Amino acid sequence: MGFGKGVLLWLIGIPIPMFDQRQATMASYNAQIQRSLERYTALAVDIRADVRKARTRLFGARAEAGYYRSVVLPLRHEVVRQTQLQYNGMQIGVFQLLQARRDEIEAGRAYVAALTNYWATRTELERAVGGELPLEDDAPKPVSFPAEAPESRSLPQHHHHGG
Repeated sequence: MGFGKGVLLWLIGIPIPMFDQRQATMASYNAQIQRSLERYTALAVDIRADVRKARTRLFGARAEAGYYRSVVLPLRHEVVRQTQLQYNGMQIGVFQLLQARRDEIEAGRAYVAALTNYWATRTELERAVGGELPLEDDAPKPVSFPAEAPESRSLPQHHHHGG
């Protein structure tokens, strides 16, 4: 008995595709597209989270620098001024005056570190959002104090007139 291949497959019950519709290939492409969309969505969520974290760090760094500028540095400056007055009145020694000045300098260093942290964090946020951020009115700025009056113990000045 000679059964043809098609008849044998029909007897067994295996369907024979009449033409290839590439359903397996299309399913594979659809799966790749779905994975790409899921990676895209996950990446977008990660980027938003990173931007939120950088923004929060920026606000914290700005608050820290602002605190040093408006509270710590003026207080340290005033402590040095008052300590200088006490030293001039011979109420304290030179070491207490030097300690007050050292504390003022350390506060200045901490302020510079806070400024550095603010601007580095700001740069990180600008990189994360892909553009420059507008400069806020309350952005930390360098601080300066008025120059102190020269000491009365300064050397006398000699004026030379031509002649």
